[in-house]
Amino acid sequence: FLYCIMVSMLLTLRSGRPLRLAVGSTNPCKVDAATNALHSVLNATNPHYDRARKDDFLVVSSHSSPSGVSDQPTTVTETLLGAKNRALAAHQTSSDADFSLGLEGGVRFDEDGSCWCYAFMAVYCPSEAEGRRWGVAKTG
Repeated sequence: FLYCIMVSMLLTLRSGRPLRLAVGSTNPCKVDAATNALHSVLNATNPHYDRARKDDFLVVSSHSSPSGVSDQPTTVTETLLGAKNRALAAHQTSSDADFSLGLEGGVRFDEDGSCWCYAFMAVYCPSEAEGRRWGVAKTG
């Protein structure tokens, strides 16, 4: 994830335009979470970042993006696939984005009946730099 942001940031600093992020959701909570997280990363990594002029550094678009998995994924594999599908769908509907992001929540049930909630974030970077295209993170 950070690698993708750093490559994109270098490219956009050269061009003088803001980073463009496509979020694979229209859910305000998911869009706000992605936006706030990225502003925090930019603040920590870009010496020129100014939160008062944050729109000069980042433009976020939200896109209705199907996960292609069940409404409530119950396996790690299915949950990760949902996040990746959302990121790819956002990229396909926003071809000018520097990268796209998908979020998907999943649940796991233990033998004793305990329920565990977790989420995946998948970041798709269309840059071919070093052949890297995906960044993935999982909660708990």
